[in-house]
Amino acid sequence: AFAGERDLASEEIVSDILAFDRSFLIAFTEAAVFDTVIDQVGARAVDRFDQYLSEAPKAIVDRIVLGVLLMPPFILERPWFISLPLHQRAAVLADIFAEYVNEVPGDLIDTAMILSSIKGLLSGCYMELQDVWDRLDYNPRRTPFRDRLPGQPVLPPSGTAGRPLRTPVGQYLHDHIRHANDLPEDMGTFDYCIIGSGAGGAAACHALLAGSPAGQPRPRVIMLESGALHTNEAFPDRLLDAVTKLYFNSGGTLSIDGRTTFRQGHCVGGSATVNNAICLRPNVSWTQRIRSQWPVSDARWAALEASYNALGPILNVQPTEDYVLSDATKLVQSGFGTSPRLEQVPVNVLDCVGCGLCNLGCSYDAHRAPLITLIPQAIALGAVVVQQARATGLVFEYSTKDQSVEAVVCRTPSGRRVVVRARRFILAAGCIASSQLLMRSGFRGADPFETTVGQRFSCNFGNALFGQYTQPQFGSQGFQAGFVYNIPEEGTIIETAFAPPTALGLYAPQLGPQFQELASNFNHIGAVAVTVSSNNNNRIELPYFGQDQIDFKLDADDWARMARGMTVAARALSDAGAVRIYDTRFSGQFLRLSGTGSAEDHRKIEAHYRHLDERTYLKIETGHLQGGNVINPDPCRGVVDEWNKAHGVTNLWICDASVFPSPITLNLQYTVMALAHSAALALAAT
Repeated sequence: AFAGERDLASEEIVSDILAFDRSFLIAFTEAAVFDTVIDQVGARAVDRFDQYLSEAPKAIVDRIVLGVLLMPPFILERPWFISLPLHQRAAVLADIFAEYVNEVPGDLIDTAMILSSIKGLLSGCYMELQDVWDRLDYNPRRTPFRDRLPGQPVLPPSGTAGRPLRTPVGQYLHDHIRHANDLPEDMGTFDYCIIGSGAGGAAACHALLAGSPAGQPRPRVIMLESGALHTNEAFPDRLLDAVTKLYFNSGGTLSIDGRTTFRQGHCVGGSATVNNAICLRPNVSWTQRIRSQWPVSDARWAALEASYNALGPILNVQPTEDYVLSDATKLVQSGFGTSPRLEQVPVNVLDCVGCGLCNLGCSYDAHRAPLITLIPQAIALGAVVVQQARATGLVFEYSTKDQSVEAVVCRTPSGRRVVVRARRFILAAGCIASSQLLMRSGFRGADPFETTVGQRFSCNFGNALFGQYTQPQFGSQGFQAGFVYNIPEEGTIIETAFAPPTALGLYAPQLGPQFQELASNFNHIGAVAVTVSSNNNNRIELPYFGQDQIDFKLDADDWARMARGMTVAARALSDAGAVRIYDTRFSGQFLRLSGTGSAEDHRKIEAHYRHLDERTYLKIETGHLQGGNVINPDPCRGVVDEWNKAHGVTNLWICDASVFPSPITLNLQYTVMALAHSAALALAAT
């Protein structure tokens, strides 16, 4: 069953269960966030939680409801827990969490994972309350906008202050993108059918049309997207609204063991619509690392470089401008000193206002994502773009020695079956969806004795660190990222970062008074994200009972590199003057520091991160999914050749990050676009 579909009968059961446990969830939330000022704080946070569940896919709701039923305090203890005064409930909750510190994953019921997930969602809901925002003086729509230079306020492409109206490019998309429900039974045969409109699909579509030889008719191209079209005026202010509207599985796709979260966009433009706009391309050190692991020729690398250069002006890729960086970002940057490993990141933005809502979609069209650059240009050149067309299978033809794809079968929101035929197909639905579509279609690789589809999956997994400073830093008032610190020999990048208040609630494991103290210091926090390339010994499988099956675990080497990266990051926070350092470990332990970056502070940091492993249970997540259908000249070891053509299939190319043989440990969008763009140009020339 598709994870996005809902079942009315099961929704009624879920509603009954949550109603039964509502009093408990309210009591739990009150104890977890320990806010003694806001009236009815637990009930209001649980109302927000109910709203999130009402809009989430069935598979995610089922998982959460089961977690609520299984989490301690257990069913028979809950009336007693509810009856306790707030301080006693907070103490009981702390004792319960302490009982499961260092729990080894793999048990039948992973209580630490369940407690952490439910608590994170509820405290995230609390951090979205307007009263909390008012207390923190948090407003993502501050006007007038900041100045690029004194007296010169920045005016974004939306051209409006406050909550912007739909921009002209947004209106163009609504006027020209077709809905799957409106497709005719017979559309004829296209020259190219592209499945997926994210970074890879959009870049390939643009290349096929813009790169068409002069004087020749342009090819007929159709691009199918399973997500819906959302444009600038519809992007929300609150993170939980954004994930239910714009993310696959409401941002809650989990590994089989439940300990890693995978974030993917699910809308026209894909993840590139909701990422933080970083457009890094591998520097010399990273290129050496990647080229040693990718089995491709010099000609392929040259084509990739040419596509970087061609796409840069279209996307407006440029270094982050100083005016948009927050005080927190600049302070954290200072902690890294003048190291040559530090790099100011290039981004695809134009006149960014620094609202900090990058991962919620850009309401100002300042983020020059494929949604408002490559896709409208492709439509103007003749592309047919269809929203909410969910590909359910590829139809293979076996009449020749090498099989070919004859059509793709789609399901519309109204339940109608639509068949799209083409001479050539480009699969760009992302690592999970591309792998699963091939497997559902009966294709597991060119070698009948060796499954290659869904194999060698990897990612750039990450974890957040928060440094608390004595002076306000207003980290949310600026661009989310600004600098990266490269450790290519470790496969590690450390990014300066920040996010809306919701993220602090979702990630911070502290309970009761400790959580309230951290939350009240929201404006005093500078943050970094430690991102590490995983080993590629994981795999993607078909969904089971509606749950995506991603067999992914960090191995000992992954944990060791994460520990070393977090040590470097924590030292930088300390050297910038942090008096406390928090991470996402289940125990909620944090470091008290002198604020001077002393040798003693460094010794504390070394000890704190010396023995990280799976029992520590950090909140590991990734938006950088890679592999599954990797490049390799040997059909027994990979799914596509170096030009992205599927082995053993005459007319199928794969143009998303699933072809990466190993992770590149960078924000992926620029490389995915360049890889797809160069592959499509080569394809059009054949």
